[in-house]
Amino acid sequence: MSIPLLRQYPGLMPIEGDLFRGWVALHGQDYDWADFNVRVGPGLDPGSTWTDSQRANAIKNTQYRIDAVAWLSGRPTLIEVKDRAGTSALGALLAYAHLFRDAYPDYPAPSLLLVTNLLQPNILDPIVAHGIEIAIVNPLTAANMPSGSAIAISTP
Repeated sequence: MSIPLLRQYPGLMPIEGDLFRGWVALHGQDYDWADFNVRVGPGLDPGSTWTDSQRANAIKNTQYRIDAVAWLSGRPTLIEVKDRAGTSALGALLAYAHLFRDAYPDYPAPSLLLVTNLLQPNILDPIVAHGIEIAIVNPLTAANMPSGSAIAISTP
C-alpha cells in the first residue's frame, strides 16, 4: 500500500493540497497509508445549556486538526503542510505531537514532518533543533495529475 495521489485532500486549502500532492508523488510509496484531518485535543465544551448535538459539534470544531498522519509499520508521522512555512508551522507540529501522544499513548512517539514550498527566514534552526523533518516540494496541481488518478476521498 501507499498514500494515494488524490485530486483533493480533506482539510487542506488548495495550495496546501497542491504541496501535499507534490510530496505524495515523491514519497507516498514510502508509507503504508495516511489518515487525514486527524482531530486531537479536548476541544471546547460550551456547556450544558447547549443540546447534546450542538455540544458534540462545538467540541469537534474546536479540536486541533493534524493535516495528515502517515503510517509506516505502525509508526506515525505527523505532517503539517504549509505554504511559506514559519513559526506557526513549527508551533503546530510541536503542539500536535504532545496532543497526539495524549490521545494515543499506546502508539510509538510520532515523527514530525513539515511539507512546504518555502521556509521563512530564520526558521530553519528552530525546526532542526526540534528534530522536525522538512520536505521542500513543488506544488502538483490536480490539473497536472497523471490520468487515471483518484479524484476524491471520503472521510468518516
